[in-house]
Amino acid sequence: VWDQYFDLVLCIDVMEHILKEDEDKILAELFTYGKHVIFNIDISPAIKTFSDGSNLHVNLKSEEEWLAKVREHAGSDNRFKLLITK
Repeated sequence: VWDQYFDLVLCIDVMEHILKEDEDKILAELFTYGKHVIFNIDISPAIKTFSDGSNLHVNLKSEEEWLAKVREHAGSDNRFKLLITK
């Protein structure tokens, strides 16, 4: 558990790899680490796959869906910036 609070937390190329059942826990935790969070989320399927053929981007949502999901946890739109990669 972190015992520090930061001005800025970066979450780059992470959320699309988080299982959907874990996303709320992860998002809530990120906002406990800092005043502002910048997300860069890829909303396209990954080029690589797991050995079973499933895509490495296990949590694909539209830009609108990610925006709504992040807003649920941010408390305020001025606490985050959402950058989308396609």
